[in-house]
Amino acid sequence: MSSIELKTTKNFKFLYDNHVNNNTRVSILEGGSRSGKTWSIIQFLLIYCYANRGQGLTIIIARDFLTSLKATILPDFKEILLEYGIFRDANFNKSEMIYNLYGNTIRFMGLDNADKVHGAKSNILWINEAISSDKDIVLQLQQRCSDFIIFDYNPSTSQHWVYDLELRDDSKILKTTLLDNPFIPDEVRKQILSYEPTDKNKELGTADEFMWKVYGLGERADGEAVIFRKYDVVDSVPDSYDRIVYGLDYGYTNDPTACIEVILDGNNIYLNEILYSTGLLNSDIYNAIAPVVQDKIVIPDSAEPKSNDYLLYEGLKIIPAEKGRDSIMYGIDLMRSKKIHITANSTNLIKEFKNYIFVKKNGVVTNKPIDNFNHGIDACRYAIMYLLKKHEEIII
Repeated sequence: MSSIELKTTKNFKFLYDNHVNNNTRVSILEGGSRSGKTWSIIQFLLIYCYANRGQGLTIIIARDFLTSLKATILPDFKEILLEYGIFRDANFNKSEMIYNLYGNTIRFMGLDNADKVHGAKSNILWINEAISSDKDIVLQLQQRCSDFIIFDYNPSTSQHWVYDLELRDDSKILKTTLLDNPFIPDEVRKQILSYEPTDKNKELGTADEFMWKVYGLGERADGEAVIFRKYDVVDSVPDSYDRIVYGLDYGYTNDPTACIEVILDGNNIYLNEILYSTGLLNSDIYNAIAPVVQDKIVIPDSAEPKSNDYLLYEGLKIIPAEKGRDSIMYGIDLMRSKKIHITANSTNLIKEFKNYIFVKKNGVVTNKPIDNFNHGIDACRYAIMYLLKKHEEIII
């Protein structure tokens, strides 16, 4: 590589200090939009690969979906290498999503491909847009990474497992905004500044407090796309209540089977996770929930008649969930009409509530929920629709 003039931001210096001058295990880049996080990480990995040329390092670059990675990280990666005159088509195995850089292997990976994630070893791991990533899957990659890990994200929620990383003794965090990136195009800068809730921006109709807080100031906030914003975590369910049923959503290989205890008490709903696991046969499900459910009603997914018949034959009181057009949003609205309390031991359900959002299309929030982080929530929805139907005249 001939001499290259790098135009870098403080993000690059942060990474260089952590992983060249020091032996930091985890680097965290948190901040607003266009603060130079992604560009700086790619620049750093380029320099690191050159400094360690021929060493056979494995670097995994991952984010939630491979399709998202192909639309974001990969074009930036190629653009930077082209800018420096070092991109070679011959070095890129498109079918395997692997690029050979100075005798080191860079693997581009979507966290939605469980077969590739499990068992994937690396020297360096970069989780892009970590807010969208599943904690358990990331942990699989972390424990197989020998040298160091980089996380980056826009803090588009107020609570998330990734925020706990900064509490580690072996981690360092840098928070940046667009003001820390002198190379941001003027039009992009103007767009982000237009979110600031100034009188002028309010008059123009561009002001957006959430967008400004997260993407302008780089501060943590709950987004407009989050479906369940109002709930709290309690130690246990109450001893006395109005009604109780159990919701059940089936899964197997990739999706978990989830059983949630749902208690209705006046305007309050209490949710308690009973089962949340993959790879369960019908007999396993029965053995897991029967001692808890006993003679109470279970509302399972009606799309699994064979499984429902098995549990019914074994003695459980099964009433399949009613479904119909718009039943998902109808059930969500019913849930949001009550005060929701989730028990502290319901760790998987809490994770779903934090990450269950509406789909965005062309930057606009739709009324269609994502088909993810919803297995326990679906179980809750089946049960609540049943419970409230007994008190209200509901047409589904």
